Amino acid sequence: MSVINEMLHDLAQRRAQPGQNTPVKPVAVHAATFDDDKRRFPWYLWLIMTLAIVCLAAVFLWPRFMRPPTSHAHGAKGAHSVNRAARASTNFASESVSAKSVRVLAHSAAFSARTISSQSAALIVPQKITGLSVTPAIISHPEQLWQRAQQQLSLNNIVAATQTLRELMRATPEDVRGRELLVRLLLQQHAPQSAQKILTAGLMRSPDWPPFIQLKASLLVGSGDVAGALRVLQQHTPSLAAFPQYHAMVAALYQRTHQSLLAAQRYQQLLQLQPRNGVWWVGLAVALESSGQHEDALAAFAQARDAHNLNPELQAYVDAQLT
Repeated sequence: MSVINEMLHDLAQRRAQPGQNTPVKPVAVHAATFDDDKRRFPWYLWLIMTLAIVCLAAVFLWPRFMRPPTSHAHGAKGAHSVNRAARASTNFASESVSAKSVRVLAHSAAFSARTISSQSAALIVPQKITGLSVTPAIISHPEQLWQRAQQQLSLNNIVAATQTLRELMRATPEDVRGRELLVRLLLQQHAPQSAQKILTAGLMRSPDWPPFIQLKASLLVGSGDVAGALRVLQQHTPSLAAFPQYHAMVAALYQRTHQSLLAAQRYQQLLQLQPRNGVWWVGLAVALESSGQHEDALAAFAQARDAHNLNPELQAYVDAQLT
């Protein structure tokens, strides 16, 4: 303090002396100290800011610290638990499928004396699985539609069988046996235009399928073009053993186009496969009679009679030839 007082006293004397304009240097010691104290940030504000930063960090980092550890052992254990639950759900679904399939087979057996394979039954598949609860959905299998059509035909319900086969075509248009039967039923119901439409779609998918070609020839015969039908059949040569009816139609058209020797040869080839087929014996007898071989024709008529599998109309015709 004495130093400061002396400096102030000296300053007062200099101001009191006239004619001296020597500038007085400001005392920087106390001014600087005072300004530093004035600019110093209050300690409690530092504390508030520190607490705010800590709170913000806690908000953002808290979920990360609360996340459970993901060690390999824990992950393996969790995966094992999930697999075990999945196996339990699958086993439950399989048991439900098996139980319902057995009930469907038992129900179907009441309508048919034949054993229906598991593929012809309705398929039960789990559509929604929540825990161990399964919501099943019944899906109609094409084989079931085919069996239904067969049952309807056994009851002589041709209209219902036709509708079932149409449903089968919508489900599986590549089913050749269903399409073939549908065309035959439409022809039986005198609906050649519908039959032609169904058959044309089948020929586009399977142009070399012999039953479709045979049906095309049948439509031509129905329209009066017998020679055209024969030409269609002659464009293909399927296996005699696999498609005997195809070759039987060829033999019949040979006979209708006055080619009796060719008809007789084809019938003889067919009878080597099925020697007890009475219809083919009748065809052979007619072909032999047309070619002038009367004794051989009578022998063929006798074979047809002894086959005992002719319809009443053919049976009466054969009896008339043998009397």
